[in-house]
Amino acid sequence: MARLVLIDLDGTLLTRTQDVPPSAQAACREAREAGHILAMCTGRSTPEIYPWLWDLGFSAVIGGSGAYVEVDGQVIRDERIDRADIESVNKVLSRNECLWVWQSSEAMHPSADYLSVFPGKDPDWVPYMRQIEPYLRSGIPDSASKCAFLAPRAGIFEAMSSQLDERFDIIGGSVGTADARVGEILKAQCHKLTGAHVLCGHLGISISDVVGIGDSPNDRELLAGVGTSIAMGNGSEDVKAIASWVTSPVDEDGLARAFEYAGLITR
Repeated sequence: MARLVLIDLDGTLLTRTQDVPPSAQAACREAREAGHILAMCTGRSTPEIYPWLWDLGFSAVIGGSGAYVEVDGQVIRDERIDRADIESVNKVLSRNECLWVWQSSEAMHPSADYLSVFPGKDPDWVPYMRQIEPYLRSGIPDSASKCAFLAPRAGIFEAMSSQLDERFDIIGGSVGTADARVGEILKAQCHKLTGAHVLCGHLGISISDVVGIGDSPNDRELLAGVGTSIAMGNGSEDVKAIASWVTSPVDEDGLARAFEYAGLITR
């Protein structure tokens, strides 16, 4: 039976150096040849997704932590936060000394100094900077899928949650820095699992027949809601606690082993 496989990117498919391990590349291609449907399921928005990832056999993407869904080149979901709400959220971010970037499927609008902190001058993230450079814009966007932010110290998430109204959710992001904590601000109830339901509805697949693989706080709802959930060995402890099974880390053949466990490939 063909299954839908939802794969997180950072820390699941991609290593810290922005590479895909050879074992993961082979596993993706083998699963695709076996008839399974592969979809990226990521906090990244489409400007942040390397085009060459599609060559591994992906036919769909759930991006922006669930706000955006595209399959076979057709956009089937594009949830947006409007400009008035963006301006309101920016006031909260500024009050809490955060840096931020508003993201959508067509552009990225970073605040001053955001990119100097993340990714900064980290050589591992040079490919990422090259990828997003054509999409960088200044100022406030008219709309956005989500906001990624860098918090200067622990405890900010809780304080900010009380300052934002119930129309927004704050979750932990996929990538941290030495100077701050990474978070995401999304429309309430807009997360990877809601994106997965949209994709399943379009494809006519039951959520119970979905395999979800991830490592970060923004994967929690997804892993709690799909039929087969697998956490990476390098994942956060809360994510591991939710998953049906924990594989090895991303750079120790973790994704290939996850595919084997789910019966997507044989070795």
